[in-house]
Amino acid sequence: MQDANDATAALIERIRVLSPDFERVYAEHVEFNEEVLSFVLFDEWSRLAIETLQAGDEAVFNEWVRVLEEALSSGDETAATLIRTSFLETVDSIWRDAVHPEVVARLTPRLRAGLSVNPQ
Repeated sequence: MQDANDATAALIERIRVLSPDFERVYAEHVEFNEEVLSFVLFDEWSRLAIETLQAGDEAVFNEWVRVLEEALSSGDETAATLIRTSFLETVDSIWRDAVHPEVVARLTPRLRAGLSVNPQ
């Protein structure tokens, strides 16, 4: 993982095992890029997490949120930047109109605080 520090690499490993779909996206990402580009991968996973919730798999999405919250709580700024610039920006920009309320309702207060539009 060329662009990842230890905390980010650990975060990526934790997310890979959330579901077979997360592992599949990881494998496709590595095959295409010939390495792990954490910001690109995390954007792909962010889209998958939201699609998973839309498909009704709340357990996987809730576990995704729990893993992100733990990473933010760790104090590692690289992992926090990854979460802010990939997942939260994805929610803000791409999914705002379609599923924003549904996604935001399941986020922790710390994750909600990172959104540009922050519904309380």
